[in-house]
Amino acid sequence: MYLTIDVGGTKTLIALFNRNYKLIKKTKIVTNSNYQQFLKDLKKTIDNLKFYDFDSIGLAVPGIINTLSGEILHGGVNLSWQKANPVIDLHKIYSTPVFIGNDANLAGLYESIYFKDSFSKVMYLTISTGIGGSYYVDQQLDKQLTNFEPGKMIFDHNGKKTEWEKFASGKSIVETYGMFARDINDETIWKEISSNIAEGLLAIIPVLQPEVITFGGSIGVFFERYAKYLNNILAKELDHAIPRPRLIEANKPEEAVVYGCLEMIKLNS
Repeated sequence: MYLTIDVGGTKTLIALFNRNYKLIKKTKIVTNSNYQQFLKDLKKTIDNLKFYDFDSIGLAVPGIINTLSGEILHGGVNLSWQKANPVIDLHKIYSTPVFIGNDANLAGLYESIYFKDSFSKVMYLTISTGIGGSYYVDQQLDKQLTNFEPGKMIFDHNGKKTEWEKFASGKSIVETYGMFARDINDETIWKEISSNIAEGLLAIIPVLQPEVITFGGSIGVFFERYAKYLNNILAKELDHAIPRPRLIEANKPEEAVVYGCLEMIKLNS
């Protein structure tokens, strides 16, 4: 039995896979910003699943991590968990190997493997509480982009310098429009959202030149609502000398990270 945990800025997805790598159970909890309380909530939820024999655990967290020691160096949006070490803490609880990685890197790993027969250069973009991403070439993470944090890019937006995720993330959508993406049906609003997302992509694409960008996270789920607007902007703004990537919804926009955790476990088995 393999336990996988996708820690998000607001929600944490817990998924169990059997030894044939089939998903058998999943559940979500609120991500408590207090690390010790989060561990208690996590243990209680896992115990309630009534599976105790884990071969290994795959853990994904946002931000920057020391993957050798397991220490979180920067917890990303909403999580001030610096210096916390969930690898050590979970191993103490469950006495099984624990592997850790950045959430976007793991989702990108899964997506690059899933699309390996179609694309060589795959960029994964998660738009949720914040914005994260990863870049794979032939199913290998670009070593220069191990700590790729596209959401932290600075733009001159509405007359002031602003991080991309401050005006293009799921959190910013709620703050700006007073509703979640799932409740937005107004095409004018989706055009505005697309314009904000495009602002970051127009900076990234000429540099990395991916063949495909897959969209995950809570906003990736609604990709069909803004895909045409986003494609139109890129077609208009990108120089024709720069190959325009395919834009597609991630194969599993909400579960790509836990499947990436599973791939991490396979690589370490």
